[in-house]
Amino acid sequence: MNAEEVGGNEVQEEHLPEGEPGFDLSADDILNQVWKSVEDAYEFYRRYGRVNRFGVRKGDSGKDSHSNVVRYQFFCNKEGLREIKHYNRIDRQRGHKPETRTGCKAMLSIYLEKSEQKWKVRKVVLDHNHDLAPVGMSYLIRSHRKMTDAAKAHIDGMHAYGIGTSKILGHMAGMSGGYSLLGFLKKDAYNYADKMRRSRIADGDANATLVYLEGKAVVDPMYVARYNLTKDERLGNMVWADGNSRSDFQCFGDVLAFDSTYRKNRYKRPVVIFSGSNNHKQTTIFGFGLLIDETVSSYTWMLQNLLEVMCQKKPCVVVTDGDKAMIKAVKSVLPEATHHLCAWHVEKNVTSNVKDERLRSLFKRWLYMDMEVNEFKEDWAAAIEEFGLHDSSWARHMHEKRKLWVKAYLRDKFCARFQTTSRCEGINAVVNKFSKSSHTILELVQNLELVVHEYRNKEMLLQFNSIYTNPVMTTCLRSIEIAAASVYTRELFAYVRKEIEGAGAVNLLTKKRCLNTTVYYLEEYEKPDVQVMAAFGRSTGKLDCQCFFWEKNGYPCRHMFFMMKAAHLQEIPERLVLRRWRKDAKDIDQYGYERDTRGTKKVVRDPKVANPKGAPRLAKQRQLGKRRRCANCKHVSHTKRKCPQDRGKKSSAANDADQHGVAGAECQDDSSRMTPASFKREPGHGNAGNYARNLDDLRRQFADSTSGNYVGNNAKAGCTFNDDWANEVRMPACVYVSSLKACDDPSI
Repeated sequence: MNAEEVGGNEVQEEHLPEGEPGFDLSADDILNQVWKSVEDAYEFYRRYGRVNRFGVRKGDSGKDSHSNVVRYQFFCNKEGLREIKHYNRIDRQRGHKPETRTGCKAMLSIYLEKSEQKWKVRKVVLDHNHDLAPVGMSYLIRSHRKMTDAAKAHIDGMHAYGIGTSKILGHMAGMSGGYSLLGFLKKDAYNYADKMRRSRIADGDANATLVYLEGKAVVDPMYVARYNLTKDERLGNMVWADGNSRSDFQCFGDVLAFDSTYRKNRYKRPVVIFSGSNNHKQTTIFGFGLLIDETVSSYTWMLQNLLEVMCQKKPCVVVTDGDKAMIKAVKSVLPEATHHLCAWHVEKNVTSNVKDERLRSLFKRWLYMDMEVNEFKEDWAAAIEEFGLHDSSWARHMHEKRKLWVKAYLRDKFCARFQTTSRCEGINAVVNKFSKSSHTILELVQNLELVVHEYRNKEMLLQFNSIYTNPVMTTCLRSIEIAAASVYTRELFAYVRKEIEGAGAVNLLTKKRCLNTTVYYLEEYEKPDVQVMAAFGRSTGKLDCQCFFWEKNGYPCRHMFFMMKAAHLQEIPERLVLRRWRKDAKDIDQYGYERDTRGTKKVVRDPKVANPKGAPRLAKQRQLGKRRRCANCKHVSHTKRKCPQDRGKKSSAANDADQHGVAGAECQDDSSRMTPASFKREPGHGNAGNYARNLDDLRRQFADSTSGNYVGNNAKAGCTFNDDWANEVRMPACVYVSSLKACDDPSI
């Protein structure tokens, strides 16, 4: 076996078995080896050590008069001994590391033969003073472990989609045939992942996040992020949303739900997810918020900036979990919106405060059953007397909030069948698959984008099924059913068809004519005690029903379909088809994804890292260790640079120099030194100058993108942008869409 075969790059040493005969070399065989470079020699000795079950490391080298390396030494990794000073430290905080050095003399020394430009062996020692690694375990030695570029790229790619390192390694081990064939350990993979994570936030976590969001704004001009700073210039609250989310809010933002129960980040900051229901009755995400705390001021700032991001479009209904700070913030920012408390949280509150089963059933009846307001008042008064709730502060508090949870007060409010924040909890469950409590803000933002992509992919599949497939007609009102299938999405059509089928269970009691309006008095099968009054205007095509089903759900009820059948209508009146439930509620071009980019730099300090669980760390006892002394006078109160004796010597030397007439030379020498003023960044240089120039470029780019057909394109997509908003974002002093806007909040 020659040197090229042993030291070449084409040989895959990872697949060499232990004790391969080709590497059973004697000292004379090694002395005859010749290599073209030091790397080839080291590779030979490393592979020789792997086969013979010992590790290697590089030693010292020597250079000639021209600074060219002419000799090199490679040692066994157990060469040398640990220094004594490491054993005698009295300020040690951790235990001693295991011994790895035994003073082994095994080595390989090579030199450069200048006449041939070849590296030859000067000396080789093959004997070891320690036991070799067990058979089959030499791959665990540090010098025999290496992560290839392909393995690093595989780990980076899977990390980008939120897959944990342990799962990645399990997958790679299964593909390669076992952990022993990976070529590296789990520890190496975790170290590499941590190194890459630190490199991404080298300038700070908050700064890296803002740079990432600005890069997104370059690709998507509709991308918006707003944040404010604390008094110590740390990142405070932040709200962000991409262009598709803002367009979705224009179409489906009539009902808004948000929750802040998710705190999985290293700063323990509450994360708010704004969500709603799209035309497929599927959860859609409108944006995200990162808050300092769950106070009224934080929620107020978040809602105010959310309205600015969404072009001042206000939701009609807001669903929350009943947090007191949320209630006050919603009442302050959205006074005209109907605030709906989550039914699940209300029921949980009732279960924890009420022990009587009959009273619990009454609360559930008030929460879910359709009734009149007067009927609820009578039931509440009777319950107060029967269960003795006169002195109950909890019952009094629930009665004060009755308009937020009692069905009688919310029966005529459109909620898109959105009565709980369970969809927010569902989003949190999805995010929980990607995030950890140790993740940074940048990783949190990227993981939330993955969640958005998941939901948009599901939305695209549902939209495709609604457009590309046709349902089977099963009811007797075939014309009306076909008309409903042509305008509604498949998911909503299933609910509409139930109402069409329910028209067969509606009985006519009597009807009256008043000019062009026909009034129907109806009852349902097996519900003879409930009478419903409905009206149909033949000239206007208007249908009204006393059950308030259409006002609450947005599609016709069975009583309306009964009147359509009686009037022999072939289609559903256009005014009854709510646009948010139509197939074409969104333009087909709005179903897509964006690319990841990087933008300019902006210096913002990171938030304070939350304290981990466990006992607090004690202050270090510095008196146990040796205190640093001055090298001149041996005192401990100062160092050599501030030694009074040294200063006295310098002053006397200066006086001597003045007496001999060399003061000018000393001054000339001092003037050539770099003073602290030389380190100041000028306006046109450094990160600050680059950021200002790039920020101006972003403003000009966005001004170009907003001119011409920009507003028209968004109006075509279903967004209700107005000229005032367009003028606002074109203002060069307002970094609104193409970049980020920092909002200084003095209250923080």
